[in-house]
Amino acid sequence: MPLLPIILPPHGPDEAALVAKMVFDLQNGDQLPPIVVVSDTQPLQAITGSHRLAAWEKYFLLTGMDQRHVIFVSKTELAEHVLDNNETFEQAWQRCGQRFNFRDFVHQLHSATKRKDLREALEGQW
Repeated sequence: MPLLPIILPPHGPDEAALVAKMVFDLQNGDQLPPIVVVSDTQPLQAITGSHRLAAWEKYFLLTGMDQRHVIFVSKTELAEHVLDNNETFEQAWQRCGQRFNFRDFVHQLHSATKRKDLREALEGQW
């Protein structure tokens, strides 16, 4: 079985029942909403979707099918909208080190971006 490209979650999934429901939904042909991933990080860093990533991974282990749906955002785009002064994405991510602050980060990006696909993917993720 091929390996999935690594996408790091913003935090560990802390709701096992939610992940289990998402796996069940995938097994029944449903799609999960997209996650937002920073395109120019290595490994890739998601800024939303910890539970969806966990569900997609479990589903992949069961079926061998990659059902992940990803919307990419670049560090440059983040710098325009959410980074303070001249900080790098890595510095901002470190600054946001608690889950509450990740939500602030996501909300700020949602409020600032003009990209419809990105706004839709971020909707309610805070």
